[in-house]
Amino acid sequence: MTAGSLLLIPAIAAIASACAYSASGQSYPRHETRVAYDVEYGEVVSARAAEIEGDASLIGVWGGAEVGRAVGNTSVTRAVGTVAGAVAGYAIEQKITAEEGLEIVVRLDRDDTIAVVQAADVEFVPGERVRVLFGPFGEARVTPL
Repeated sequence: MTAGSLLLIPAIAAIASACAYSASGQSYPRHETRVAYDVEYGEVVSARAAEIEGDASLIGVWGGAEVGRAVGNTSVTRAVGTVAGAVAGYAIEQKITAEEGLEIVVRLDRDDTIAVVQAADVEFVPGERVRVLFGPFGEARVTPL
């Protein structure tokens, strides 16, 4: 493996993690700015740990394939390395982008009960008053008052 191909591994990991979507209730991706949300209030019924699966894109697959191809020194080993690298890159990107989440059950003041899964970056306790923001495409997020 050449020094150049070894440098690809951390670069691919950095790019993959930078492209990762955040499931935080506290941060907004750029495309969600200047979007009107319906706001409702309610009370937390329960909050429990949930795992948010990672996402994989062509970045991990392509990067893994490139590293795998660079390892081979014959056409056969390059082909095998490319496939193995692509599979490994896919799995690595999924692992890098996975995060711990919370399933938050909220009884809204209008007497409906909903559950929202989001990143576990804020702690919620039963009985806590919260606001729920409903986006225009069915998404929702729970934030403390």
